[in-house]
Amino acid sequence: MSAAAPAQPRKPKRHPLLTKALYAPALPAPLLPALALRSLDVAPVGAEESESESEEDSDDDDDDEDGDRRSARAAASVSRDAFYWFVTPTPAAAADGAEAPPVLEQTQLGIYRALLPKTLNFASDQADLAALQARPLGTADLAALQRAAGGTPLRKLKGGPAADEAAQMLGASFMDGRALLAGAVTEESSDSEMGHSDASDHEEAASSAGGSSIRSLAPPPSLRSWTIILLGGGHFSAAIVALNPAPTPPSKRTGASDQRFIVLAHKAFHRYTTRKKQGGGQAAQDATGRFAKSAGAQLRRYGEQALAEEIRELLASKPWREGIGASERVWVRAGKRAARGILWSWASAKETSPLEAPRSSGALQTIPFATRRPTVGEALRCFAELTRVKVRHETDEELAARDAAYRAQIEGGARERDERRQREKERQKREREKLERIEREKAEQAAAVLEPKEALRRDRLERLVEMLRKGRVTAAVSHLAKYERDLLRLAGWDVEPDSEPDDADDAAALSQRRINAPLPDWWRLEDARDKGLVRASGDAPPVPDNPTASQLVPSTILQLAAEGGHEEAVRYLLVERRADPTLPVLPPPGVAGAAVHRTAYDLCSSRAARDVFRRLMAAQPEWYTWDSMEAGGARVPSALTGEMEERQQAKVKDRRTALREKAKAREAAAAAKEAANPTPAPPPAPEPVAPVKESSATKNRLGGAPPARLMQQRDEQAGLSPEMRARIEREKRARAAEARFKALQGGGGAP
Repeated sequence: MSAAAPAQPRKPKRHPLLTKALYAPALPAPLLPALALRSLDVAPVGAEESESESEEDSDDDDDDEDGDRRSARAAASVSRDAFYWFVTPTPAAAADGAEAPPVLEQTQLGIYRALLPKTLNFASDQADLAALQARPLGTADLAALQRAAGGTPLRKLKGGPAADEAAQMLGASFMDGRALLAGAVTEESSDSEMGHSDASDHEEAASSAGGSSIRSLAPPPSLRSWTIILLGGGHFSAAIVALNPAPTPPSKRTGASDQRFIVLAHKAFHRYTTRKKQGGGQAAQDATGRFAKSAGAQLRRYGEQALAEEIRELLASKPWREGIGASERVWVRAGKRAARGILWSWASAKETSPLEAPRSSGALQTIPFATRRPTVGEALRCFAELTRVKVRHETDEELAARDAAYRAQIEGGARERDERRQREKERQKREREKLERIEREKAEQAAAVLEPKEALRRDRLERLVEMLRKGRVTAAVSHLAKYERDLLRLAGWDVEPDSEPDDADDAAALSQRRINAPLPDWWRLEDARDKGLVRASGDAPPVPDNPTASQLVPSTILQLAAEGGHEEAVRYLLVERRADPTLPVLPPPGVAGAAVHRTAYDLCSSRAARDVFRRLMAAQPEWYTWDSMEAGGARVPSALTGEMEERQQAKVKDRRTALREKAKAREAAAAAKEAANPTPAPPPAPEPVAPVKESSATKNRLGGAPPARLMQQRDEQAGLSPEMRARIEREKRARAAEARFKALQGGGGAP
């Protein structure tokens, strides 16, 4: 048997209160006290974040502040939804005789957050929601408004498809009440008149006060209104809509009444300011520095200027200034560049924009959803979208899944912020340590000012290094003869040199030992920095297992000469000075780890320098352990005898001879191929034609001889193909036509 399908959630029955669209500023009286704001529990997330923060940064003085900020960020993450969602929880048992509040099963009602205060808490207090409610207008109120407007009747507003869509969204109709703006809209409003009541209750109160004559003499009510302004793409629209609904009298047949909304003012402008399918006004294009001078650009600039003047003139007019001033909210959708100087921040010092006061008081807000092309109908659609209550039917499981998604989003964002903050702290710590090391080294360098004698010694050593690296053997020998005792010290750079012995043999032995003196650490450290083995901050990577020649720093002058690659310098030190080729290359100063055994042979940068070691190995094999790769060996792989060099030279000579013979064979083959297929001889050059002397008869004919320029052109075209001649003729005719056209323009079209 197949497994039973999971039970589908039961679809709730439509409540009678939901048969029509709900209007946020005028909710049904039974529903208002039953609404409770649905909250999402974010305390555990905030607590975990605060706890993890305190564990990671226990030594930081700002742990408490960081925890508060994280809790606030967690709550803000939940508030990313554009709506406040209300539910109707199951109430407790009602008292005897009291009507139980309605319960909307599996129903959530959404109201835009922008309509309610930002400080709305998660309690069940409906004070903020009740303050949003506007008192519906009864028959007496409408009569008073019409009387104040001079008896002008309210007619249905025709605003195009967008206005029809707005009316369908609210299940209502919009009435044109422009005549009511001056008489009905006032800046003074009573808080007592903004409470919630049904239209039927108000009509009953009016009828109980007296007959129709008394109702007609009642003062006009104060209307609560919103202003909606849209600007973009050369289109402008604005509308002032009363929040107070005006229901029609109940139908005698069905008893139902239709909802109506009064549009106190509306206006729309359009100017050509933007290229089709391009986006961005002409002012934005000019701001980039590319000032177009086309006719279309001039028209767009004129359109922008005219549109700005028309909008400022409209907003500065008395009805609109008073209507905007009396509006509780002003909803705007416009770009910052377009709004500045047009909607507010006027450059004129004579008058200010009526939108300055809402901007400073916080009553001016941005429409929290995408809008279409600014028209009067679109402004009404924005009003309907803002005030219509969104209805959502979700089960407890779906709500739990939504809450879990919110929590996962919060926790994931918190972890990401923690990791990012930890990485930033580590980076800042490394930067601080690096700056401290640099400052410390600078201080040490400033404190360690070299004495003149020490500076002179270092300069002489650097000159010796330069001579050996460049192969200047004669200069190096002379320099060593003068300063060897001062530069090469067996005990170290900072140790006083040994006194010269009186015995000649002892002096020679000391000179042989001195040539193997180690180079000073300060020079080797600078050389390591130049090669990138030691950073400027003092950090050094570990010694590689198999270092190359570029990763080695010379320790003796023989190793230094081998690195230079000059044969004469290496031969002088090896043969005449008997420098030791088995001494190891020491690691750079400050580099940790044991260095592998490398010698001067490994530092050779040329074949000629390596051959010096190999020849000496063949000539004097008893001097050192040449071929040993271990410590104490010179690491020379093989000896190079005279016979081996002769054989190498013979091989090179034979190779060159073979290459020459191959080249000769290729040339012979090419010559034979050319002889077998001879190329045709070029045609002989035409003999020069002697110029024909013109006869006096031809020269003195009527009209004279042809002009010299025409004859030159004829001679130039003598060797051209027919196609080239035709092309030249076409170009001549085109230039002649251009010349005639310019002459006509210059002469004003005169023949």
